Amino acid sequence: MQDELPARARAAAAQTVSRLALASFVLGLLAWPLMCLSEGVIGMVAVMLGMMALDRIRASAGALRGKAFAWTGIGTGLASVLLLLAMLLVFQRVQRQWNFELDASVRATFAAAQTDGDDGALGNWSPPAGSALDAKEIRAFAEDVRNRYGAFQALLVSDESASPDLFSGKHSVTLQVDFEFDGGRRPGVVRTVLTPVSDSLVPRMRLEGIVIEDSAAPGGRLELPVPSDRGRREGEHP
Repeated sequence: MQDELPARARAAAAQTVSRLALASFVLGLLAWPLMCLSEGVIGMVAVMLGMMALDRIRASAGALRGKAFAWTGIGTGLASVLLLLAMLLVFQRVQRQWNFELDASVRATFAAAQTDGDDGALGNWSPPAGSALDAKEIRAFAEDVRNRYGAFQALLVSDESASPDLFSGKHSVTLQVDFEFDGGRRPGVVRTVLTPVSDSLVPRMRLEGIVIEDSAAPGGRLELPVPSDRGRREGEHP
């Protein structure tokens, strides 16, 4: 019995920790902080290495150890992949909502009626600080656009860039777009702002600016809201 204890101790000391198990453990831990950057690849590699490590440990007849490392790598890696998939599904749903709101807001702006009544299109706007916008200005812009290009049909987004404001919580997004009208397609820009709301996890999207490139227009573009310096120039030179 006394000879057995040293023999077991020597056998345990002779065991080697599986390198695959250690690699799975390390990658499983790294998968969380690098989840979005690696697009889940690190987590998937951690799972695969952990499974390979378990197979080799079982086949080693006691020469390898490290099951705890392997299972930890598998668990953390798999959890990071599942969390990333859930985040992507939520983001896709939010993106569809923003796309719907963007199209509806632009469509309501171009369809604004030339009447003296209240213009519902104004509710889709949140102009940048230092600029003002009213229903009359929206209606004048919409009428000018319809006279030049016809009715609005579709909005085609080709590129976008974002600039978050950590102090206010707002998130500005600038979209490079093509406006599809009855009279043809016009390039331009749509600026939007995402504002946090207290009763929802999804920020509210509002229009901040619309620009239609047109060499035949004053200044080479139609813009809403109208820049204050252009308004002064047009007032000085009717």
